[in-house]
Amino acid sequence: MRFEAKHSFFKRVVRHTTCFKNVLLSLAERHQFLMAHHFYMCSSPKSPLEVANVSTLPIDILNEDIALAIKRKYPDLNCVHLAKSATYNGLTYRTGMILAHGSLAGLPEFTEIIQMIVVKDMVLFIVKKLSAWYREHYRAYELKTYTYIFKDTMGDVTPVRLLVMLNEDNSIRMDLRSGIPDSVDELIEEVKRSCGLGGYVRLQYKDTDFGNMFVNLTSTAVIKDLSVIKVVELNPDSTVVLYPVDPTVSSFPSAGQDNYDDSSGSPHTDDTVLFSSSSPESLRTQQWPKLFQIPLFSYDTESQLHRGNAEYMKSQTRLTPGSKMLSDILERLSEKIYTYKAYPTDADFSEVAEALTSKHPCLREPGSFNESYGWKQRLKIKMANYRTLLKAHNTSAELTVNSLKSKSQEEAYPAKCLKRPRRAEVNHFPSLPSGETPESLEQERISLLTELQKRNNRQTVKEKMAKTFGYRRQEIVHKKPSIEDILDRWPALFQMEEINAEFLRITTVPLETKFFASLDKHSSKLLEPIRKKAGVVKERTASILQILDETVDINIRRECILKALMMYLGEPVQHLIRESQNNLESEAAVLDQTAMAIFISTNDDPLHPTKDIKIVIEGVEVLAELPSVATAFAMLFGLIYTLNLKYPKQLQFTFEFVQKVLMELEAKKMTTKVNRLNTQLYRPE
Repeated sequence: MRFEAKHSFFKRVVRHTTCFKNVLLSLAERHQFLMAHHFYMCSSPKSPLEVANVSTLPIDILNEDIALAIKRKYPDLNCVHLAKSATYNGLTYRTGMILAHGSLAGLPEFTEIIQMIVVKDMVLFIVKKLSAWYREHYRAYELKTYTYIFKDTMGDVTPVRLLVMLNEDNSIRMDLRSGIPDSVDELIEEVKRSCGLGGYVRLQYKDTDFGNMFVNLTSTAVIKDLSVIKVVELNPDSTVVLYPVDPTVSSFPSAGQDNYDDSSGSPHTDDTVLFSSSSPESLRTQQWPKLFQIPLFSYDTESQLHRGNAEYMKSQTRLTPGSKMLSDILERLSEKIYTYKAYPTDADFSEVAEALTSKHPCLREPGSFNESYGWKQRLKIKMANYRTLLKAHNTSAELTVNSLKSKSQEEAYPAKCLKRPRRAEVNHFPSLPSGETPESLEQERISLLTELQKRNNRQTVKEKMAKTFGYRRQEIVHKKPSIEDILDRWPALFQMEEINAEFLRITTVPLETKFFASLDKHSSKLLEPIRKKAGVVKERTASILQILDETVDINIRRECILKALMMYLGEPVQHLIRESQNNLESEAAVLDQTAMAIFISTNDDPLHPTKDIKIVIEGVEVLAELPSVATAFAMLFGLIYTLNLKYPKQLQFTFEFVQKVLMELEAKKMTTKVNRLNTQLYRPE
């Protein structure tokens, strides 16, 4: 909870006690009593539903969509009871109340209760959905009206309106009164039924995060009310479309299921990439999963595995796969791996192999230490062959850039200057958008410079930055330009909004939201080993911890925690955060010698003190007028990814902790110092 939220409570306690001796002790005790009261009330038995001032109305006079949803759930019901206040399982709800309901892209989703309907000891909520965006300056969420939805305490019934585009000149409105289907296959059938289509089709949706480009639909979770869907008709003789596995589908096909065929657009494959000569690879949309999901194999392979697993459960008899079955398993796993990474690590291969033998125990190998080492080695070889195949077909820019043909004569060695992701960059070297060339995207870049000169043109700049992402990323990674050159060619990249957007495109993880949420979450646990540290570290952190204990400003507290973290890891704070007076000559000399730092410039005017927080990289000021040091730290971390920079050698442990512990990027392998601190954070109390 925010510190400001306790102000009214503490002031009320002081007024009532009228005792000003050891005020802090009195406030702490009263707050503990309040928390104990809440915990007791939550644990005491309560009646499931309590309602007062109920009015009864017939269902027919309600809104058509709401009445239809109620009749679908309660067909024999003719009247409903409306209430302005209701207590359900000890929680009181009132009309006009704002509730947090779910999350989207790391941000909570909010709804406002418009009306409450009591039906058969259940409470149905008619709510207005609100779109939320976190405003760092106010430390609060900005809410805007989005659409009306209908919810109850058990599930959702959300009428959805979609615009279905059949071609450039033909579009149809489609209403889904039963809500969004659970799977892509069901949505495809609804579209085909409403539009009178036949054959094989693929659906795309307009993704606002990537400049309103149409992206292949792999999950119905991204479909909202008023979404735009595009129908792409497929020719099964020349196009292969791979969809992700629906986790609700059983791993063994039903007896009536057709044999698997790549050309059929089967819903049981696992890749979201369209492999064809006319469409390049799309951007990856997620990090390597914590639990790797094994895809479905061909019908023949799944049948053999089903019988083998049943036999293994009876007699512990292992299955020896034939050459065809072995090839099918390795090929499907390689395709699944490639949807996350082109260059998986040894730990990634181990996870896939263990997931395979866990799902299909008949494939376990008794001779290896974890019964899956042989599968791990086969996957390594198969993945290398799969990369060679894609490289030969020129379908992946991140593979083609590492071929000998793409290297200069000085670097024409297979293992020299490889452009591989090193810090969990999901889209490290993306392909250019479909139908675009470097020349056309260069014209977009020039047009972007013109758009930056206009006022109130944020949306256009955002769309052009999203469109030129692949071109810009290839230039930064492959050509390695200086910071000055990047600033001249891509000035829009050095804005807080675009740093957040670029970091999200590269890693699929929101920058500021994730950074501050993780820092605040681990702050108390993080301070425990720092306070216990003795010797030089205790002397250096004493003044910072004193400021931390005395202030309630969240920005200052975050700054103190970051400084204490650097000292705990044995890295000097002045190498990253530097304070200076407003002396232009001395400051200019320091800037020229600075590789990467955060500068805090203050003037010496006691009547009008000002503070300017800015970021300097390679002697170039890239960002200024930042609201806090913690924000500057997050922006600097994002710029390291955006500009493909290395961590400063003097601060490698600090940035490694931020990456692998706070941001949870490639956290499988840590240095000893960072791993020891990470273990203390998750140690049970």
